[in-house]
Amino acid sequence: MNTTFKNQMRYFLFLIIIFMIIGLTLGWSQLTSSEPTTPTKKISYGILINTQGRNYVDTRSSAELMRMIRKGGFDFIIPKVREDGTVYYLSVIEPRSMKIATDFLDPLSELITLAHFPSPATEPILQVYPWLDVLKVHDRRSQLFPAPESVVVKRPEWLSLTYGGEKTDESRCLYLDPALPEVHIYLEKLIKEIVGKYNVEGIYLDSICYPANTWGYNPEAIKLFHQETGSQESPLPDNPEWSSWRREKLSTLLRRLSSAAKSVKPEIKVIAGVEIKGQPPESKEAFKSSPVYTETLQDWLSWAEEGVVDIICIKNYWREYSDADKFKGWLRFIKQIKSKSGFWVAVAGKLNFTDDIIAQMREAQTYQPEAIILNNYRQPTRDNRDLLFSALKRTVFVQPMRLIPTFVPPELTPTGIPPTPTPLATPTPTAPPTSPTVHIVTLETATPSQPTTPTITIPVAEVTTVTAVVATPVVTPALTPTPTPTPTPTPSISLLISPTPIEWETIYLTNGNIIKGRIIDRINKQVIVETSDGLKLNLSESEIEKVERP
Repeated sequence: MNTTFKNQMRYFLFLIIIFMIIGLTLGWSQLTSSEPTTPTKKISYGILINTQGRNYVDTRSSAELMRMIRKGGFDFIIPKVREDGTVYYLSVIEPRSMKIATDFLDPLSELITLAHFPSPATEPILQVYPWLDVLKVHDRRSQLFPAPESVVVKRPEWLSLTYGGEKTDESRCLYLDPALPEVHIYLEKLIKEIVGKYNVEGIYLDSICYPANTWGYNPEAIKLFHQETGSQESPLPDNPEWSSWRREKLSTLLRRLSSAAKSVKPEIKVIAGVEIKGQPPESKEAFKSSPVYTETLQDWLSWAEEGVVDIICIKNYWREYSDADKFKGWLRFIKQIKSKSGFWVAVAGKLNFTDDIIAQMREAQTYQPEAIILNNYRQPTRDNRDLLFSALKRTVFVQPMRLIPTFVPPELTPTGIPPTPTPLATPTPTAPPTSPTVHIVTLETATPSQPTTPTITIPVAEVTTVTAVVATPVVTPALTPTPTPTPTPTPSISLLISPTPIEWETIYLTNGNIIKGRIIDRINKQVIVETSDGLKLNLSESEIEKVERP
C-alpha cells in the first residue's frame, strides 16, 4: 500500500512539472511574439555609390572601395554607372566617362569581379545593382560641359524644356523628355545593353520624374499631347489633363524599361528609385495631393500596386533631428499600400550623424522592408565613415535572435522521495527579472586557495533575452578538521554586473542635433565626445552650442 502511494505521488508530481513547463513556454512565446520591433525576416543592407570623387576610376580605387564595403558588413552595392550622359562600362551607345583612368578598361566589370569573387574566398559574395540616371543627362555641378559624344550633343531635340522655354533648371541640369517615343527606344537599347553584357543581380533606375510640373514643354511633346487628347490649347503647368498625360508618359516609360530588362534576363530584379517630398500622406487619396504626385508627376503608388517593377526604393531622405516625424510618416504610408512590388528604404546618411542614422535604420527595420539602403559611400555620415561602418556592423546589421528561456523546476521533496543533497556553496536565490535582460555571468572560486576562474562574458548584440543557468560548484570537505580560518567572503555567483552609472551630459549642437554623452578630451579646437550608445565623435568647438551637465 505504501509503495502504491509513493508511485501515485511521483506520477502526480511529474504531471504538475510537465504542465508548468508547457504553461511557461506558451506564455513566453505570446510575450515575445507581441513585440512590434522584432523583425520576422532577414533584411538586406546595401549602399549607394555615386561618381563624385574617385571611387572606382582605376584598379586601386576600386579595390579600396570594395575592401571598405566588405569591412562595413554590407550585402550589396549600387554603383552609379550612367551619369551626365556618360557611362562607367563598355558601351557602343554612350561615351565613356572622362573621369576614368585611360588604362582602366571597364569599371563595372572590375566591381562585379571583386564582388562575386572575393579574396580571400571566405569573404561573402556581394550582389551588384548598377545605378542609372534615366532622364537626367547633364549636371553642370559635376561636369562643366557635356561630353562631345553624349546624347545631349547628338540629340538636343530630345531635351525637355520648361514652360518658359529654358533647357536647364536652377542647378543647370539637362533632362530628356519622357513623352518622346524616340527617347523610349533609345533608353530601351541602353537597358538591354547593360543587362545583356554584365552578370548583375538587378538594375537600379533613378531620375524617372520631371524636375517640376513646369517641365515637359518640348515642341514635339506638345504636338503629341494635342494629337492624343484632342486639346488645341497650350496647357499651363497645373492643367489637370496635361499633368495626367505627362504622368502617364512616365509610367509608360518605366513599363517599357522594365520589360526590356526582363526580355534579356527574366530573373533580373528591376528597382525604381522614387521621390519623397512634403508631409506624409495619410491615405491613397491624400498621396494625389502630395508634391511627389503634383510637382514631379511621379505616380509611384500606382507603380507599386500594378507591380511595374520588382522593387520600389523610397528615397526617405530627412534629417532626424528636425524631420523624424516625416521619416516615420512615409514608412507608415508604404506599410498600408497593397503593393505587388517589394519595398526598399533609402536613408540619407549624408544629412545625419551616426547616432541618427542608426536610429532611422532601426525605425525602418520595424516596417520590414526587403532592404535598407545607405546614401552614400562618399559621404555616408556627417561625422566619420569608419565610425559609422563599425557601429552599423555591431548594431543594425546584426540579425536578431529569439532565445527560449531555460526553465529550472523548483526543488520538490515530498515524503518518501530522497531530497537532493545540498552543496556546500549555495547561491542566494534572486527574483526573476521583470523585463528582458542580457546577463553577464561571472564565476568566482569556491576557496581562496583555488586558482581564479576567468570571467565568462556572453556578448550579444541583438538578443531579446538570455537566461544563464550555471551549475553550483561542489566543494569536497576536508577529511581532517582544520582550525577555523579568518572569515573570508562567501563565494557567490553574480548574475548581473552593474557598473557605477554614468551621469551623461546633454550636448546641444549648432545644427539643432542633441547628443546624450560626455566630453572626454579636447585637442586644440577638436572635442572628442563619448555618446551614451558607446560611440565616439570628433567635433569641432564651433559645432557645439552648449553643454548641460546633470
